Amino acid sequence: MFLTLECGSASEEKPAVFVLGNSTADVRTNSFLPSSNARANFPHNGIDFPHSRATGRNLMALGARKFGIISVPPIGCCPSQRVLSGTGECLEVLNELALAFHSELGAVLKKLSSEYESMKYSLGNAYDMTMDVIVNPLPHFKDVKSACCGSGTLNAEGICDPKARLCLKRHKYLFWDLYHSTHAASKLAAVTLYTGGPRFVTPMNFSQTIKLVSSAALINGKQKYGVNSVSFVPADTPLKVAEYFNIGGIFRVGSILDSPTAGKMCLNTSMMGTDYRAFIEVVIENHEDIVQSWHLNGYAFWIVA
Repeated sequence: MFLTLECGSASEEKPAVFVLGNSTADVRTNSFLPSSNARANFPHNGIDFPHSRATGRNLMALGARKFGIISVPPIGCCPSQRVLSGTGECLEVLNELALAFHSELGAVLKKLSSEYESMKYSLGNAYDMTMDVIVNPLPHFKDVKSACCGSGTLNAEGICDPKARLCLKRHKYLFWDLYHSTHAASKLAAVTLYTGGPRFVTPMNFSQTIKLVSSAALINGKQKYGVNSVSFVPADTPLKVAEYFNIGGIFRVGSILDSPTAGKMCLNTSMMGTDYRAFIEVVIENHEDIVQSWHLNGYAFWIVA
């Protein structure tokens, strides 16, 4: 009964995951800019939000703790802007605004992380990521100026519609239409954000971060040591056997969280789930006065850095 009540209260809480994608006309982005008419704070926008309100939410209050933020790319290098430049080159005035936004965004995130101790963030530098490809397109792309789908100069004087001219090898283009990147470019960006170094993502990339903090407590009058408020108890059935034969009730993935909790220490067979082939940053902390030994076990576990 002790195990069910204590461990259940400590481990049933799932980490919150929020996926937000905004443009200048999407929900909330321009809602508080008095001079902007490009808003989306009216029906039917926000219909899927709680109470159908398109006014934004306090993500920290909802449980979000790690934030992946992507800054503005060099918008002056979009095909639509290259056409306006008259020379086919980037509009530097817009690129300067994108650079300034990245700098200010980094300062804001650093300030917020100092105010909220539990907040972790990764800031993707979309500007440098894109410029690196534009300056050094090979081996990824053949064309980094024109749109794959469109019409006119640089295929950027008309939208991508059924009458538009379509390129033959879209995976060799950086831009799909006069504004948006191709699937190939988005895939390259995702890989960079997930596994990239500090040039493109700071202070850490988007891969999973596991924070393991040791602690000590008395449970049923006995001294116990644990990690993230869970003291490990071996299962009666070997875990690999239980998984292979699909035997229920032996273990539960998620019985230990990937970050410390404020709950009481409990006894459980600690199992933490991760993604296949994931790059994981593991942070180990020991606040006790004694030396702690650690054993990390997995089917395939390599230390890469």
